[in-house]
Amino acid sequence: MVKLQNTEQALAEHPKLDDLIYLKNENENLRELLNDKNACIDNLVQQNNDREWSLGEHRQWLRDCNDRANWLDGIVLAKNAEIDELRCENNRLKIDLTKISQNDDINKLNATIEDLHNEISNKNNHIDEIIKQRNEIEWKLGEHCQLLQDANNRANELAEKLAEKEKILNSFLEKQPEIVEEKCDKINAIPIEAELINTDKNDSESMEIDKSKLFEKIFELEKKLLEAEKVAAEVYDNNHLKITISEHEATIAKLKEDLNQKDVDLVRVCKERCDAEWFLGEERQRTKDANERIALLEAELTCVKAKHDDIVHDLSNEVFELNE
Repeated sequence: MVKLQNTEQALAEHPKLDDLIYLKNENENLRELLNDKNACIDNLVQQNNDREWSLGEHRQWLRDCNDRANWLDGIVLAKNAEIDELRCENNRLKIDLTKISQNDDINKLNATIEDLHNEISNKNNHIDEIIKQRNEIEWKLGEHCQLLQDANNRANELAEKLAEKEKILNSFLEKQPEIVEEKCDKINAIPIEAELINTDKNDSESMEIDKSKLFEKIFELEKKLLEAEKVAAEVYDNNHLKITISEHEATIAKLKEDLNQKDVDLVRVCKERCDAEWFLGEERQRTKDANERIALLEAELTCVKAKHDDIVHDLSNEVFELNE
Protein backbone atom coordinates (compact mmCIF):
# COMPACT_ATOMS: atom_id res chain seq x y z
CA MET A 1 0.00 0.00 0.00
CA VAL A 2 2.82 2.36 0.90
CA LYS A 3 4.65 1.49 -2.28
CA LEU A 4 1.58 2.22 -4.28
CA GLN A 5 1.27 5.67 -2.74
CA ASN A 6 4.94 6.46 -3.37
CA THR A 7 4.53 5.33 -6.91
CA GLU A 8 1.46 7.51 -7.39
CA GLN A 9 3.27 10.52 -5.82
CA ALA A 10 6.28 10.01 -8.08
CA LEU A 11 3.99 9.84 -11.09
CA ALA A 12 2.31 13.01 -9.90
CA GLU A 13 5.65 14.87 -9.46
CA HIS A 14 7.11 13.73 -12.81
CA PRO A 15 5.20 16.25 -14.97
CA LYS A 16 6.35 19.03 -12.61
CA LEU A 17 10.00 18.16 -13.30
CA ASP A 18 9.39 18.34 -17.03
CA ASP A 19 7.76 21.72 -16.64
CA LEU A 20 10.70 22.96 -14.56
CA ILE A 21 13.22 21.89 -17.21
CA TYR A 22 11.11 23.51 -19.91
CA LEU A 23 10.88 26.72 -17.93
CA LYS A 24 14.63 26.78 -17.37
CA ASN A 25 15.25 26.38 -21.08
CA GLU A 26 12.71 29.05 -21.84
CA ASN A 27 14.38 31.33 -19.30
CA GLU A 28 17.78 30.86 -20.96
CA ASN A 29 16.29 31.61 -24.35
CA LEU A 30 14.66 34.75 -23.00
CA ARG A 31 17.94 35.86 -21.40
CA GLU A 32 19.77 35.45 -24.73
CA LEU A 33 17.04 37.36 -26.52
CA LEU A 34 17.23 40.09 -23.86
CA ASN A 35 21.00 40.37 -24.32
CA ASP A 36 20.53 40.70 -28.08
CA LYS A 37 17.93 43.40 -27.56
CA ASN A 38 20.24 45.25 -25.15
CA ALA A 39 23.09 45.09 -27.68
CA CYS A 40 20.75 46.39 -30.38
CA ILE A 41 19.59 49.17 -28.07
CA ASP A 42 23.23 50.15 -27.32
CA ASN A 43 23.98 50.18 -31.03
CA LEU A 44 20.94 52.35 -31.68
CA VAL A 45 21.99 54.72 -28.87
CA GLN A 46 25.50 54.97 -30.37
CA GLN A 47 24.06 55.66 -33.81
CA ASN A 48 21.76 58.26 -32.31
CA ASN A 49 24.71 59.99 -30.61
CA ASP A 50 26.73 59.93 -33.85
CA ARG A 51 23.83 61.35 -35.77
CA GLU A 52 23.29 64.10 -33.21
CA TRP A 53 27.01 65.00 -33.41
CA SER A 54 26.84 64.99 -37.22
CA LEU A 55 23.65 67.05 -37.02
CA GLY A 56 25.48 69.57 -34.84
CA GLU A 57 28.25 69.81 -37.42
CA HIS A 58 25.73 70.29 -40.21
CA ARG A 59 23.97 72.94 -38.18
CA GLN A 60 27.32 74.76 -37.74
CA TRP A 61 28.01 74.44 -41.44
CA LEU A 62 24.54 75.75 -42.15
CA ARG A 63 25.16 78.77 -39.90
CA ASP A 64 28.50 79.39 -41.65
CA CYS A 65 26.82 79.08 -45.03
CA ASN A 66 24.12 81.50 -43.96
CA ASP A 67 26.72 83.97 -42.73
CA ARG A 68 28.66 83.67 -46.00
CA ALA A 69 25.43 84.00 -47.96
CA ASN A 70 24.63 87.19 -46.06
CA TRP A 71 28.16 88.48 -46.71
CA LEU A 72 27.83 87.63 -50.41
CA ASP A 73 24.44 89.34 -50.48
CA GLY A 74 26.13 92.48 -49.18
CA ILE A 75 28.82 92.22 -51.83
CA VAL A 76 26.18 91.65 -54.51
CA LEU A 77 24.32 94.75 -53.36
CA ALA A 78 27.54 96.77 -53.49
CA LYS A 79 28.35 95.40 -56.95
CA ASN A 80 24.84 96.15 -58.12
CA ALA A 81 25.29 99.72 -56.93
CA GLU A 82 28.60 99.94 -58.81
CA ILE A 83 26.97 98.42 -61.90
CA ASP A 84 24.22 101.02 -61.71
CA GLU A 85 26.83 103.76 -61.46
CA LEU A 86 28.74 102.31 -64.40
CA ARG A 87 25.56 102.07 -66.42
CA CYS A 88 24.82 105.70 -65.71
CA GLU A 89 28.38 106.59 -66.66
CA ASN A 90 28.10 104.48 -69.81
CA ASN A 91 24.85 106.16 -70.79
CA ARG A 92 26.41 109.56 -70.20
CA LEU A 93 29.42 108.61 -72.31
CA LYS A 94 27.17 107.33 -75.07
CA ILE A 95 25.30 110.62 -75.05
CA ASP A 96 28.59 112.51 -75.20
CA LEU A 97 29.88 110.16 -77.87
CA THR A 98 26.95 110.83 -80.15
CA LYS A 99 28.05 114.46 -80.21
CA ILE A 100 31.45 113.54 -81.63
CA SER A 101 32.06 112.92 -85.30
CA GLN A 102 33.11 109.30 -85.63
CA ASN A 103 34.80 109.72 -88.98
CA ASP A 104 36.92 112.60 -87.72
CA ASP A 105 38.05 110.57 -84.72
CA ILE A 106 38.93 107.55 -86.87
CA ASN A 107 40.84 109.81 -89.25
CA LYS A 108 42.70 111.26 -86.28
CA LEU A 109 43.56 107.77 -85.10
CA ASN A 110 44.77 106.82 -88.57
CA ALA A 111 46.87 109.96 -88.74
CA THR A 112 48.27 109.26 -85.28
CA ILE A 113 49.15 105.69 -86.26
CA GLU A 114 50.80 106.95 -89.43
CA ASP A 115 52.82 109.44 -87.40
CA LEU A 116 53.85 106.65 -85.05
CA HIS A 117 54.95 104.55 -88.00
CA ASN A 118 57.01 107.46 -89.27
CA GLU A 119 58.54 108.00 -85.84
CA ILE A 120 59.47 104.33 -85.59
CA SER A 121 60.98 104.48 -89.08
CA ASN A 122 63.03 107.51 -88.08
CA LYS A 123 64.07 105.76 -84.90
CA ASN A 124 65.15 102.72 -86.91
CA ASN A 125 67.22 105.02 -89.09
CA HIS A 126 68.86 106.52 -86.00
CA ILE A 127 69.61 103.05 -84.66
CA ASP A 128 71.07 102.03 -88.02
CA GLU A 129 73.22 105.15 -87.94
CA ILE A 130 74.43 104.29 -84.43
CA ILE A 131 75.20 100.72 -85.53
CA LYS A 132 77.11 102.14 -88.49
CA GLN A 133 79.10 104.40 -86.16
CA ARG A 134 79.78 101.42 -83.91
CA ASN A 135 81.06 99.46 -86.90
CA GLU A 136 83.29 102.39 -87.83
CA ILE A 137 84.62 102.50 -84.27
CA GLU A 138 85.30 98.77 -84.38
CA TRP A 139 87.08 99.25 -87.71
CA LYS A 140 89.17 102.05 -86.22
CA LEU A 141 89.85 99.82 -83.25
CA GLY A 142 91.14 97.16 -85.61
CA GLU A 143 93.38 99.76 -87.23
CA HIS A 144 94.74 100.80 -83.84
CA CYS A 145 95.36 97.15 -82.96
CA GLN A 146 97.28 96.74 -86.20
CA LEU A 147 99.24 99.94 -85.50
CA LEU A 148 100.01 98.66 -82.03
CA GLN A 149 101.22 95.36 -83.43
CA ASP A 150 103.36 97.18 -86.02
CA ALA A 151 104.72 99.46 -83.30
CA ASN A 152 105.64 96.48 -81.14
CA ASN A 153 107.34 94.83 -84.11
CA ARG A 154 109.18 98.08 -84.87
CA ALA A 155 110.21 98.39 -81.21
CA ASN A 156 111.55 94.85 -81.17
CA GLU A 157 113.42 95.49 -84.41
CA LEU A 158 114.95 98.69 -83.03
CA ALA A 159 115.86 96.90 -79.82
CA GLU A 160 117.68 94.24 -81.84
CA LYS A 161 119.48 96.91 -83.88
CA LEU A 162 120.40 98.76 -80.69
CA ALA A 163 121.79 95.60 -79.14
CA GLU A 164 123.77 94.94 -82.32
CA LYS A 165 125.17 98.47 -82.39
CA GLU A 166 126.05 98.31 -78.70
CA LYS A 167 127.86 95.05 -79.36
CA ILE A 168 129.86 96.68 -82.21
CA LEU A 169 130.55 99.74 -80.05
CA ASN A 170 131.80 97.58 -77.20
CA SER A 171 134.11 95.78 -79.58
CA PHE A 172 135.55 99.11 -80.76
CA LEU A 173 135.89 100.30 -77.18
CA GLU A 174 137.90 97.21 -76.33
CA LYS A 175 140.20 97.83 -79.31
CA GLN A 176 140.66 101.59 -79.07
CA PRO A 177 139.83 102.74 -75.52
CA GLU A 178 141.99 105.87 -75.49
CA ILE A 179 140.75 107.23 -78.79
CA VAL A 180 137.21 106.59 -77.82
CA GLU A 181 137.61 108.40 -74.50
CA GLU A 182 138.98 111.50 -76.25
CA LYS A 183 136.28 111.52 -78.86
CA CYS A 184 133.42 110.72 -76.56
CA ASP A 185 133.84 114.08 -74.76
CA LYS A 186 133.10 115.92 -78.00
CA ILE A 187 129.89 114.05 -78.78
CA ASN A 188 126.65 115.85 -78.05
CA ALA A 189 123.48 113.91 -77.54
CA ILE A 190 120.67 114.88 -79.85
CA PRO A 191 117.38 114.77 -78.02
CA ILE A 192 114.48 113.67 -80.07
CA GLU A 193 111.02 114.33 -78.85
CA ALA A 194 108.47 111.64 -79.48
CA GLU A 195 105.31 112.74 -81.14
CA LEU A 196 102.19 111.87 -79.19
CA ILE A 197 99.08 110.67 -80.87
CA ASN A 198 96.27 113.18 -80.62
CA THR A 199 92.99 111.41 -80.17
CA ASP A 200 90.08 112.72 -82.13
CA LYS A 201 86.98 113.11 -79.99
CA ASN A 202 84.65 114.38 -82.69
CA ASP A 203 83.21 110.90 -83.21
CA SER A 204 82.26 110.45 -79.57
CA GLU A 205 80.78 113.99 -79.42
CA SER A 206 78.66 113.32 -82.50
CA MET A 207 77.52 110.05 -80.90
CA GLU A 208 76.41 111.90 -77.75
CA ILE A 209 74.47 114.42 -79.90
CA ASP A 210 72.77 111.59 -81.80
CA LYS A 211 71.98 109.86 -78.51
CA SER A 212 70.31 112.99 -77.07
CA LYS A 213 68.32 113.49 -80.26
CA LEU A 214 67.25 109.86 -80.17
CA PHE A 215 66.03 110.17 -76.57
CA GLU A 216 64.08 113.32 -77.55
CA LYS A 217 62.43 111.39 -80.37
CA ILE A 218 61.57 108.58 -77.96
CA PHE A 219 60.00 111.06 -75.51
CA GLU A 220 57.92 112.64 -78.30
CA LEU A 221 56.86 109.18 -79.50
CA GLU A 222 55.72 108.14 -76.01
CA LYS A 223 53.82 111.43 -75.67
CA LYS A 224 52.01 110.77 -78.94
CA LEU A 225 51.22 107.24 -77.82
CA LEU A 226 49.59 108.60 -74.64
CA GLU A 227 47.56 111.08 -76.72
CA ALA A 228 46.47 108.25 -79.04
CA GLU A 229 45.39 106.15 -76.04
CA LYS A 230 43.39 109.08 -74.69
CA VAL A 231 41.64 109.61 -78.03
CA ALA A 232 40.95 105.87 -78.34
CA ALA A 233 39.38 105.79 -74.84
CA GLU A 234 37.00 108.63 -75.78
CA VAL A 235 35.82 106.91 -78.97
CA TYR A 236 34.75 103.61 -77.30
CA ASP A 237 30.98 103.24 -78.10
CA ASN A 238 28.92 101.07 -80.55
CA ASN A 239 29.86 97.70 -82.01
CA HIS A 240 31.26 98.90 -85.33
CA LEU A 241 33.25 101.62 -83.69
CA LYS A 242 34.38 99.22 -80.93
CA ILE A 243 35.78 96.86 -83.57
CA THR A 244 37.56 99.72 -85.33
CA ILE A 245 38.99 101.07 -82.08
CA SER A 246 40.05 97.60 -80.96
CA GLU A 247 41.98 97.27 -84.23
CA HIS A 248 43.61 100.63 -83.64
CA GLU A 249 44.38 99.68 -80.04
CA ALA A 250 45.99 96.46 -81.26
CA THR A 251 48.04 98.51 -83.71
CA ILE A 252 49.04 100.92 -80.95
CA ALA A 253 49.94 98.00 -78.67
CA LYS A 254 52.12 96.58 -81.44
CA LEU A 255 53.71 99.98 -81.90
CA LYS A 256 54.35 100.08 -78.15
CA GLU A 257 56.01 96.69 -78.34
CA ASP A 258 58.13 97.92 -81.24
CA LEU A 259 58.99 101.03 -79.24
CA ASN A 260 60.01 98.97 -76.21
CA GLN A 261 62.09 96.71 -78.43
CA LYS A 262 63.76 99.74 -79.97
CA ASP A 263 64.48 101.07 -76.47
CA VAL A 264 66.10 97.74 -75.60
CA ASP A 265 68.11 97.86 -78.84
CA LEU A 266 69.12 101.44 -78.08
CA VAL A 267 70.36 100.51 -74.61
CA ARG A 268 72.24 97.55 -76.04
CA VAL A 269 73.82 99.63 -78.81
CA CYS A 270 74.80 102.37 -76.34
CA LYS A 271 76.37 99.78 -74.05
CA GLU A 272 78.28 98.25 -76.95
CA ARG A 273 79.41 101.70 -78.05
CA CYS A 274 80.62 102.56 -74.53
CA ASP A 275 82.46 99.25 -74.32
CA ALA A 276 84.03 99.87 -77.73
CA GLU A 277 85.07 103.41 -76.74
CA TRP A 278 86.56 102.13 -73.49
CA PHE A 279 88.47 99.40 -75.32
CA LEU A 280 89.53 101.95 -77.96
CA GLY A 281 90.86 104.22 -75.19
CA GLU A 282 92.92 101.35 -73.82
CA GLU A 283 94.29 100.58 -77.27
CA ARG A 284 95.12 104.25 -77.81
CA GLN A 285 96.99 104.33 -74.50
CA ARG A 286 98.89 101.20 -75.49
CA THR A 287 99.70 102.73 -78.88
CA LYS A 288 100.87 105.90 -77.16
CA ASP A 289 103.14 103.91 -74.83
CA ALA A 290 104.50 101.93 -77.77
CA ASN A 291 105.23 105.11 -79.73
CA GLU A 292 107.02 106.60 -76.73
CA ARG A 293 109.09 103.45 -76.46
CA ILE A 294 109.86 103.58 -80.19
CA ALA A 295 110.89 107.24 -79.92
CA LEU A 296 113.17 106.42 -76.98
CA LEU A 297 114.77 103.51 -78.84
CA GLU A 298 115.21 105.64 -81.96
CA ALA A 299 116.91 108.36 -79.89
CA GLU A 300 119.26 105.81 -78.35
CA LEU A 301 119.92 104.32 -81.78
CA THR A 302 120.71 107.78 -83.17
CA CYS A 303 123.22 108.39 -80.37
CA VAL A 304 124.82 105.00 -80.98
CA LYS A 305 125.01 105.68 -84.72
CA ALA A 306 126.64 109.07 -84.08
CA LYS A 307 129.21 107.49 -81.77
CA HIS A 308 129.83 104.72 -84.26
CA ASP A 309 130.31 107.18 -87.13
CA ASP A 310 132.75 109.28 -85.07
CA ILE A 311 134.77 106.24 -84.07
CA VAL A 312 134.88 104.96 -87.65
CA HIS A 313 135.92 108.42 -88.89
CA ASP A 314 138.72 108.71 -86.30
CA LEU A 315 139.97 105.21 -87.03
CA SER A 316 139.94 105.94 -90.74
CA ASN A 317 142.02 109.08 -90.17
CA GLU A 318 144.50 107.19 -88.02
CA VAL A 319 144.82 104.45 -90.62
CA PHE A 320 145.36 107.08 -93.31
CA GLU A 321 148.04 108.82 -91.21
CA LEU A 322 149.77 105.53 -90.52
CA ASN A 323 149.78 104.69 -94.19
CA GLU A 324 151.39 108.06 -94.96
